[in-house]
Amino acid sequence: MTYFKQLANNNPSLTLKRKKAYIRYNFGNFINNKLSQKDCSVLEIGSGLGEFISYCNEYGIVSIDAVDTELDILQYIKKTYRIRNMWAASDIATVENKLSTYDIIMMTQVLEHIQKTKHISYLQTLYRKLKKGGVLIITVPNIGNPLAIFERYYDYTHETAFTENSLLQLADLLELEDAIIKIQPF
Repeated sequence: MTYFKQLANNNPSLTLKRKKAYIRYNFGNFINNKLSQKDCSVLEIGSGLGEFISYCNEYGIVSIDAVDTELDILQYIKKTYRIRNMWAASDIATVENKLSTYDIIMMTQVLEHIQKTKHISYLQTLYRKLKKGGVLIITVPNIGNPLAIFERYYDYTHETAFTENSLLQLADLLELEDAIIKIQPF
């Protein structure tokens, strides 16, 4: 079963509503002001069924680029939402020269699928693609939560798992100039 089919089988309309509420509650204070600016540009890595893109479209944002590994997902979001560009790629380095710079970069539940040896270069690339004052939001399952063991092994494509401490270590290894890094549980 493809990831797209797995998502499509899980009540997409209810999922859309729940995920948009999750975005609003957890990230609204970081992104809503930027989304209120009509020239806001957005990059989403791993779009799922486009919940974040739908959230941005509600603000009138259409300068949205998407990168995903599955062509089915990209075709779905292109048909369903207003986006500018989309690329099928498993490694950000293969599309880096096609990317613009962005006010917001969103990567929800993707980093754990990327090989550990590529984390630093992947995240450094995304940071370089941020406009001054831009926001990069990355969410990962918190394996420090005793209930997260299911999340870690539910999906065979998970390459690694993260705790608050391992994310702090990764942030230190990135050596990002002028970055403000905030790690918070949701």
